[in-house]
Amino acid sequence: RFFEANLWPEGVPNFRKLLCEYYRTLSPLASDILKGFALALGQNETYFDDKCDRASSVIRLIRYPAQTTVPTTGQLRAGAHTDYGTVTILRGDDVPGATQVMLPSGEWIDVRPPPGGFVCNIGDAMADWTGGRWRSTLHRVGNPPSGAAQLDRISIVFFHQPNHDAVLGGLGDGQAPSVTYAEHYLGKLLKATHRRLDTSVEDGG
Repeated sequence: RFFEANLWPEGVPNFRKLLCEYYRTLSPLASDILKGFALALGQNETYFDDKCDRASSVIRLIRYPAQTTVPTTGQLRAGAHTDYGTVTILRGDDVPGATQVMLPSGEWIDVRPPPGGFVCNIGDAMADWTGGRWRSTLHRVGNPPSGAAQLDRISIVFFHQPNHDAVLGGLGDGQAPSVTYAEHYLGKLLKATHRRLDTSVEDGG
């Protein structure tokens, strides 16, 4: 279920070639980041190698259209959430109405990517792996402030995810690991689905 064939759009020259090249470029970058994670956690730098050698990583291309009407109260381009995997590597347009992260104080701040650089988030799988020692990044996509230029925003998001049968845990929690990444991932999907269904019922949908 983690390795269904991709569905490629027709009539877009080089789309598949470019996305595959990007995937092959970001995968070793993510592996290098995990080596740094392992060292920071007091492990050998190869700790995650055999847990991610059949990685189930994915890329999402997201377009946030320019806003032609004023959002309603509480409406966002993307609501507050954490990512499922180990680390997310985001390349997004640096325009008003971009990624925001929540500080421990509860304050939301804008994230400005360095020129030509990436924004990286720690995901739920890494939080589980470390027994909560590392926390997944709560983030959202805000709206352009009043008076700002209304521009489309494009995000290219690489979600690094470990092997579907990699067992999470054992780094910082003192407990024997017991949950595979597949169980973690599908459990999150089911919770999200139930939450949407519950909201639909409450709204009369």
